[in-house]
Amino acid sequence: MEDTVSRYNRGKAVDESTDKEKPELNPKPIDINTLKEEYLRLRSAYMRLNGKELEGVSFKELQQLEHQLNEGMLSVRQHKVP
Repeated sequence: MEDTVSRYNRGKAVDESTDKEKPELNPKPIDINTLKEEYLRLRSAYMRLNGKELEGVSFKELQQLEHQLNEGMLSVRQHKVP
């Protein structure tokens, strides 16, 4: 988690410094269909992590889910104060 936060802060600092140097550019238009697909993919992953909507999930996907959950539990245990 600390690595993620530090990468975010470094990226934010780089973005702020480059924003001052670059003139304002027109942003790319957002494709609503792409956003909907991404939302559905993330929602499905979230539901699976919570043990829901597991119908049609392959054995390999279940093993990957189990691995992700075990890694999450290990991370929590390492950060837990004794």
